[in-house]
Amino acid sequence: TNSDVKALLPLATQAPNKVFVFKRIDNTGNNVYIQGSSGNTIDGETFYSIPAQYASVTIASYNDNPVGWYIL
Repeated sequence: TNSDVKALLPLATQAPNKVFVFKRIDNTGNNVYIQGSSGNTIDGETFYSIPAQYASVTIASYNDNPVGWYIL
């Protein structure tokens, strides 16, 4: 793609005990962001950026946590 890529996670309360794996496969200068919905955070941050080609991150919800998501 020719621009940044953004993935929006569902509300953690609507996806209890779900796991998502994201992997960056390109080597462009574009950013890859993962963001929580409606104020949900990812380990306390508003977004997570995948920094480099072939890097990956696994993100999970826990029960019906209203705060957000955790990086495993």
